[in-house]
Parts: sequence; C-alpha cells; structure tokens
Amino acid sequence: SGIETTPKEKSCEEKYSSFPLSMLDEQTKEQDLLTCLTNKAIDENNSSICKETSDKSSCYSRYAISKSDDTFCKMVSEEGEYFCYYKIARDRNDDSICDNLPEENHYGDSSTCKFNVNLDIEVSEDNIEYCEIIGVQWRKDICYVKFAKKRLDESLCYNIKDDLNPITDCI
Repeated sequence: SGIETTPKEKSCEEKYSSFPLSMLDEQTKEQDLLTCLTNKAIDENNSSICKETSDKSSCYSRYAISKSDDTFCKMVSEEGEYFCYYKIARDRNDDSICDNLPEENHYGDSSTCKFNVNLDIEVSEDNIEYCEIIGVQWRKDICYVKFAKKRLDESLCYNIKDDLNPITDCI
C-alpha cells in the first residue's frame, strides 16, 4: 500500500523471551531484564515499573539516584538504603539528606553518611585543611588517605596515626 509502518518496539519481557536473547542463561537473562526494566522506569519517569522487577530494591535505588529523589530510598532494602541516601546527598552537596538514615545502623548511619558526604565535598574542592579539623582519629586518617589518592602524594600517608589505617596500606 506504500505506507511505511514502524515496528512496535518490544517490551523488555518480549526481548528476553525471544531469540537471540532467550538463549542467555537464566541468571544473565534475569539480570539483563532487571536492567532493561530499571532503565525503562528511569527513561519513562515511571517508578511503578520497579514493581514489575525481580529486584524492586535495586530498581528503586537506581531510580532514586538517577532522579535525585531521596523519597524513593525508603523503598530500598536496609542494606541499600545507606548508599541511596549517601549518593543523593553527595550529588546534591547536601548532608541533611543523611538525616533520613537512623542514628545507628549496621549498614550505615546518618553520622557516617554526613562525614562521607562532607569529606567528598572537601576532597573535590581540594581542601586538605579539612583533615585537621576532624576530631576522630580514624576519620582523620581516612581523610588523608583520600587526599593521598587524589593527589597521588604518598607523603600525605605519613599523617596517619591510627593502627586501623596502616600507613603501608595508604602508600
């Protein structure tokens, strides 16, 4: 008839149930399907797609981080919640987002999150003086390690005082 029609794009599920993707092993297929659905949720700005995935927590975490929307971090597993809030707080340079985390948590608490966000900001601004105002020695040591790596300057490793962060590991 002379009318060209564009073929309808296959859904993620259709892609992974038809050849050649159907030939993938089950674990790879499941992981790739999760990635496909997560990317679709992000691209279409539709978080409800995460409900259809095999790993809702992972989908909501990636969605929250890509949209810089910490409200979705509440839908992430306890293990992934810290990273979700931390990543968004770091990306926004706003450590108050860490307040959504508990004060004490095996997977990462609000004070650890705030410390890491502020340290990342100071390292990105190359403000090594920040290390000196840190009151807890092991955190001060972590600061020097980060600056040593950033500057590729092993002499900064000699500022480490705590045995938990050996100088040799830094070098």
